[in-house]
Amino acid sequence: MFTLKNLTTPSIALVIILGLVFPSIAESAAKNVTGISDSTSKSTSNKVAETQSKDSALEQLHAIIYKNEGCTCCDKWASHLNKEQFETELKPVENINQIKQELGVNSQLSSCHTAVIKHNSQQYVFEGHIPAKIIKQFLANPPKHAIGLAVPAMPVGSPGMEYQGKFMPYKVFLLHDNGQISIFASVDSLEEQYLTSPAESQ
Repeated sequence: MFTLKNLTTPSIALVIILGLVFPSIAESAAKNVTGISDSTSKSTSNKVAETQSKDSALEQLHAIIYKNEGCTCCDKWASHLNKEQFETELKPVENINQIKQELGVNSQLSSCHTAVIKHNSQQYVFEGHIPAKIIKQFLANPPKHAIGLAVPAMPVGSPGMEYQGKFMPYKVFLLHDNGQISIFASVDSLEEQYLTSPAESQ
């Protein structure tokens, strides 16, 4: 074992000097490394916090769904939204066409239900069996002058319209505040509609 007894007086003096010098160097280096680490940690924490904040905002979305009394596929679509972290409120109404008109839904894009979601002080309309995944994509970065999305009619295999594993490709249309429409997304397969597998989402 190495001890001070093995050292001569000059050697002991040298060890003491090194012990006095290097700790200060080590401490200085440690402070520099700690400073960088803290800075990087704070930067990473801020980014994570921002991401979590955005995700949290989307998780708290509340959808008011206007529907005709007795419409079961509307209820199934609401269940689809619930599984994707939406809160839903079903509102059976006598004249749903009037609500669609008031919300700016083109009659050619009409479906069996109309949902309203408020996000970042804005109100958006979502007509028909739109996948929750696509609603979240829209709300994460709403296009300028857009009032919402629509899936016309009731495509077989869309969320809430599942039938024996069958699927009919469809378009999700973007509704503009000037009454015009454009294609927001094309859904070409059953799997494209879900954040998880179709079996887990149903």
